[in-house]
Amino acid sequence: MAEEEQELEIEALQSIFEEGKEFISISKKEFQLKLLPFPGEEEENHVGVTLHVTYTDTYPDAAPDWELEDVKGLSDEKLDALKGKIEETIESSLGMAMIYVVAEACQDYLKENNQKELSMHEQMMLRHGGQDGEDDEEGD
Repeated sequence: MAEEEQELEIEALQSIFEEGKEFISISKKEFQLKLLPFPGEEEENHVGVTLHVTYTDTYPDAAPDWELEDVKGLSDEKLDALKGKIEETIESSLGMAMIYVVAEACQDYLKENNQKELSMHEQMMLRHGGQDGEDDEEGD
């Protein structure tokens, strides 16, 4: 039964996520979902992750094996928060197909944290109130 549920879930995911671009099949039990806050590119994506999932023999009654790869634009702190959100979603979804719900939770988190990563210089300017050099033009 678990294998049949896994196959049905993969079919559903393939119909939702674009095959070869967002959904990458590795084997019958393993795949990757490339997640962005705005996959339709209606807004600029500053962050993104790839959710690598491997079904266990007892999935969905037990959690799948998963990891985040190709992390873009998230600090370690935000990445840990996202992992916590994934764990929470998996725990509350045991017993049913959950990968879409997990992907949705990831995308929601990415939308909330879709900020351009600042350079070291920009971070320093922010810390110093942006006063350095901005008003220098008056004396020309």
